[in-house]
Amino acid sequence: MHIRHRKRKNFIGKLIAGERVCTSHEDKAVVIDEFYENLLGTYIIREHTINLADLGINAQDMSELELPFTEDEVWRTI
Repeated sequence: MHIRHRKRKNFIGKLIAGERVCTSHEDKAVVIDEFYENLLGTYIIREHTINLADLGINAQDMSELELPFTEDEVWRTI
C-alpha cells in the first residue's frame, strides 16, 4: 500500500510546455530534456583556445572538480 501511494505521488500525469500538453512518457521525456538543455546548455568543441601561459596566468589542476561529492562535503554544505 505504501509503495502504491509513493508511485502515485511521484507520477507526473502531464507536462505543459508553452502550448503543448504532453501526456505520453516519450513526450514528457523530450520536454524534460529540452528544459535541462536550455538550462545547462550543450557541450561544443571549440576551434580556438586561449594560451594562459602567454598571458602570464599559471595553469590550474582542475581534475578534482570531476570527482564525485563525498557525503561529508554534502553535509558541510547543508
